[in-house]
Amino acid sequence: MDWILVLSSVTYALEAQELLEKHHIRSVITRSAAIRKVRSCGYGLRVGGPNRSRAEALLRDAGIQVLGTVEIRAGR
Repeated sequence: MDWILVLSSVTYALEAQELLEKHHIRSVITRSAAIRKVRSCGYGLRVGGPNRSRAEALLRDAGIQVLGTVEIRAGR
């Protein structure tokens, strides 16, 4: 299972993706309809389930606010 970390803008999504890449965490920027569960608009980073907690902590420590998370089940 993967997770989408919901962010407020594409700027934060790009910054967050670069930070996670430096820490060997793969992510994909998305504007998935699943984000609407948390926020009517915005961008998200899709990360693998095992990396969720670490990714959130890295982003928080860097001052990038994660507005929410959305679980993405296999096959979606």
